[in-house]
Amino acid sequence: MPTFSRRSLLRAAALAPLAATMLGGGAKAARQRALVIQASGARPPQDALDAFTARSGIMVELAPANAMSADLMVVPHDSALLQRPGALRGSPRGALPLDALAPGLAALAAPRGGDVVWHPAGWSAQGIAWRADRWTPWGAPSYADLWDGRAACGDARALLLGAGLHLEATGALAPGALWAAHGDDAAAARVWARIAAWCAPRAAALRTGGGAAGALEGGAASAALTDAASAAQAARAGAPVGFAAPAEGAIARMWGFAIPAQAARHDGAAAFMSFMMERDGGMADWTGGASMGPDALAALHPLPAETPSHAALRRAVAAQVFG
Repeated sequence: MPTFSRRSLLRAAALAPLAATMLGGGAKAARQRALVIQASGARPPQDALDAFTARSGIMVELAPANAMSADLMVVPHDSALLQRPGALRGSPRGALPLDALAPGLAALAAPRGGDVVWHPAGWSAQGIAWRADRWTPWGAPSYADLWDGRAACGDARALLLGAGLHLEATGALAPGALWAAHGDDAAAARVWARIAAWCAPRAAALRTGGGAAGALEGGAASAALTDAASAAQAARAGAPVGFAAPAEGAIARMWGFAIPAQAARHDGAAAFMSFMMERDGGMADWTGGASMGPDALAALHPLPAETPSHAALRRAVAAQVFG
């Protein structure tokens, strides 16, 4: 299971010379049409878009998921390989220096026939938020704290994966067993049966679904598995909310860029991807999660891709646990 810290990602600073070369033609870039990026679920930080435009002269427009055409798409790493065949165009390996990235990131890039179809750029991570007037963890919070009978909420998949990571940390599951099971249906059946047996008796007080900020703010939840932005939203509204990465490591979704197969070629697409890999050593938090410092994020668990059979098994376990 790849783990990496923001310190290790600084190795990607080697990208700077290439980016400077690709972005040097300011006068030509200024005459180009805007670079259109289709973004759904997450979007590149606005300060990054502004910095790219200032450096290259190329304007960037964000388009919704149903846009008819785009030069680039924002795609999470766990679905890049699940796109329908022919939906994405590969960039020849070597066109962008992925080898300069931290090994974990380079390994997540999705090769297809020698080409790379997904280029890493950012991440969003789940942490544990709590209302200090209802409950405060001792030290770093654990995923198990969410299953301890208190009113808590979160996404069903993240809650179950967090429970599995807790079982690994306690020795009830072998280290790495949960992520490895995503590629082995027989192993997945055994691992998820163990997770379901642990979770089912503890699920009565849990509420699944969105709205963590509102639940924390209104007091419907004393704790939540959510992103830093939602915790900050509740805190800005006056709720006494704390937030930290789980002791077992944060579950992260890695976001990156892919080129739609039918997109007209735009000279700024490769320059933009190179620029985004250069920033902050190759990755940045796309959720505004400044509450998670480098030390707290020493261990990230990139959300694994699911086969249809594994997704069906996981949904069946969620129905069994949450009803």
